[in-house]
Amino acid sequence: MNMIQSSKTHFIKGLTAFSLLLCLTTAAQAVSFEEAFAASQRGDYETAYQGYKVLAEKGDAKSQFNLGVMLEYGLNANQDYAEAVKWYRLAAEQKYAQAQHALGMKYQKGSGVEQDFAQALKWERLAADQGFAPAQQSLGVLYVNGQGVAEDLNKAAEFFLLAAKQNYAEAQYNLGVMYYLGKGVPQSYEEAVKWYRLASLNSYTNAQYNLGAAYFNGHGVTQDIVRTHMWWTTAAGNGDKNAKDDRETLEAKMTPEQIKESMQMAKDCRAREFKGCN
Repeated sequence: MNMIQSSKTHFIKGLTAFSLLLCLTTAAQAVSFEEAFAASQRGDYETAYQGYKVLAEKGDAKSQFNLGVMLEYGLNANQDYAEAVKWYRLAAEQKYAQAQHALGMKYQKGSGVEQDFAQALKWERLAADQGFAPAQQSLGVLYVNGQGVAEDLNKAAEFFLLAAKQNYAEAQYNLGVMYYLGKGVPQSYEEAVKWYRLASLNSYTNAQYNLGAAYFNGHGVTQDIVRTHMWWTTAAGNGDKNAKDDRETLEAKMTPEQIKESMQMAKDCRAREFKGCN
């Protein structure tokens, strides 16, 4: 296995934990909720905070969750993880999937609450059972790491697949890593490339790097250094230092015409938001 392969294709480094969903939900609610949400969208956090707080105190789960988000990130309030956990829990107890996942993440990180992987597993599972893709992804990571549960790579792959089928990029990437290495699933470069490609089209940087590496090594695809260069250029543009360094090494083996072709392909892909790029 050469140095280019080794940058991001080993198992532990390859799998990533999910970052907490930041978006505030917009499902139909009473006018005051809609007004609070609209205020948050235009940056009027004072109005949003007060609106959510009134509704949250009346037991509205979406407002409880959004209030938790504001408290976690210090939007018009002093950042207060413990208070955020309080509101996440109230919404989670009403079976609000986003809040269940948010609470699970707080238990994983030990943020605003004592770290407790068993509790993290509990809340992530409840959200995952509702089909919430970020929770399915997060549950997969817990099974990979054996946190709150015995390590089970087969189970991890099952949860990554559930989220990946919902077009969740991080799960698509993680599933690609598992197929590449044959961990929890039969080893298959072709399946790895399939999932790397889907994650890459969703602008997931690590997947773009690994897809470039697959083209470099001819793993699951025909070897093609022009496409390697294109995907590493894309990943480098998203801040991946390994992609930048490996691209520079690769350019010593390429003609000026090949480099020009690759740069144009990368430019065209970005312009099309990666639709139809391979």
